[in-house]
Formats: sequence, structure tokens, C-alpha cells
Amino acid sequence: MMPDAPLLPSDLLRTFVAVVDDGGMSAAGLRVGRSQSAVSLQVKRLEEMVGAALFRRDSRDLALTPAGDTLLPYARRLLALNEQALAALAPARLTGVVRLGVVQDFAETALAGVLARFAEAHPNVVLETRVGPSSALRDAVAHAGLDVCLAIGSAEGAAAARTVPMVWLAADRVPSALPVPLPLALLDPPCSYRRAALEVLESAGVAHRIAYAGPSLSAVLAAVRAGLAVTVRTADLAGRGLVALAPGEAAARGLPALPAVTHALHVRPDAGPAARRLGTVMAEVLAAPTAPAIPG
Repeated sequence: MMPDAPLLPSDLLRTFVAVVDDGGMSAAGLRVGRSQSAVSLQVKRLEEMVGAALFRRDSRDLALTPAGDTLLPYARRLLALNEQALAALAPARLTGVVRLGVVQDFAETALAGVLARFAEAHPNVVLETRVGPSSALRDAVAHAGLDVCLAIGSAEGAAAARTVPMVWLAADRVPSALPVPLPLALLDPPCSYRRAALEVLESAGVAHRIAYAGPSLSAVLAAVRAGLAVTVRTADLAGRGLVALAPGEAAARGLPALPAVTHALHVRPDAGPAARRLGTVMAEVLAAPTAPAIPG
């Protein structure tokens, strides 16, 4: 091997294989626990490292280039060897029950990929997952009802955190002129996004009404996809019929600027090895590249 030959990172190879196996960037993101835009960035970085395009961009269907066809079997073998090496070096298999709590946003995006990745690496660990509001999840960790949680709010005492901008989400064919009063789809309180949306609209004097409210984020997003309302979340939820309005686009439609939101990971101080390992995996997801700041 040449001394200056690049080493292909396993996370990039894992994402590349996931895109091939799942047939697209969005579906691959669910498997590897990353947003669609982060998957696209990882593929681009891998292409830069190997010096060739891996997917055809001129086709409606995602198809491999000759370079992609060549890399794929090597990628599978490298990932398999990596897993075998880690298994051989592990001092002991992790066991036990890990109780995880997440907010609905994470359940809608990266949760499936994180759980699949963890379960594959640690088959003897039993995962119990609860989806709920941030305040309840943090309280459960504090009172030993949960081992790990990903919540929205203050990063104080968190094992890891990231701050991302809130955005206006609308149907992918949002009209240039929104209805007046502005129809909103919001989760029931308590909800940081609901509070932010109402506060900025009231401060800007924008007439609005709550067209849909309920406890289910999936139902809120369905109402937005149907073009019945707009909502406020983060750009991680864009795609699948939803668009995140850039600040300039939002302003042109009379929508005020929004604040940022913090996603914080909390791990119970006396959590066992399996729970701490899950916390590490989830911290890696938080630290990974996410949807870039939307240009104005």
C-alpha cells in the first residue's frame, strides 16, 4: 500500500452500503441514524476520497457508476472485518435491560437506525423504548425510571447536546401566498416548538389559527403534507412531502424568524455498561453532520 493512500472510514462505507441496499438517501438515513442531508454529505466525502462518482446523478433512479460497482464488495468485506475485529476484542458481551426515552422528533427520524445498529452490535441487551415529552423524559432519568433519554431543552447536565435552528415546515408545493389567518398544525402543550411558533407570530402581529392540534407528531406532519397547515420543527424532518422554508422564503410569505432549539442527551449517572454504551452511540448521532443551516 502506498504510504499516502487514504484509509476509508467505516462510517462512510456503512452509509454507502445502506444507500445501495435501501435504494435511496432518505431510507439509508433511517438505517444509519442520520438525516438525508448528512447521508448525502457522507457519500460526497467518500467520492472525494476515492476520486470518482459512486452514483449516477443523471438518472431518476439511484444507480451505481462503474466505480460504485467496484467499491461495493470491498465495502461489505471491510465492514464485516471491522465487526469481527470488534467482537474478537470485546472483553465481555453487554447484557441487561436498557430503558430509553426519546422525543417524537427523534422517533420520526433517526431512532430506527440507532436501535438497529445497537441491537446488531449487542444482541444480548434488551431495549425498552418510551416516546414522550421532554420534561417527563428528563424527570424519568432523574428518578431512575429511564437510563438514557434524548430531550429538547436545556443542555445543563447533559452528556451531549447540539443546537439547531427551528424552521417553518410546509407541504412540498407550498403556495407563494399563505392563507390568512395562517393555519397551524401543532402538538399539544407542553411543546417547545408550539410555544416558539405562537410567540413569534404574536410578536410579529401575524394573524393565525390552530387548524390541527393533538398529541401525535405523525398526525401533525400528515396535516402539513396535505397542505392544510404549516408547522415549526427542525430541518431534520424535511423530505417525504415536507419542505423546510429558507429564511428568505419564509419572510417572503410573511413568516417571522424562529429561534434555535437544543437537543440534549441525558444518561443516568449510575447507569450500567450497556446504557452507557447506548449513550455513546446516541452521542455520535448528535455529533454527526445534520441538515446544514438553511441559506437566506
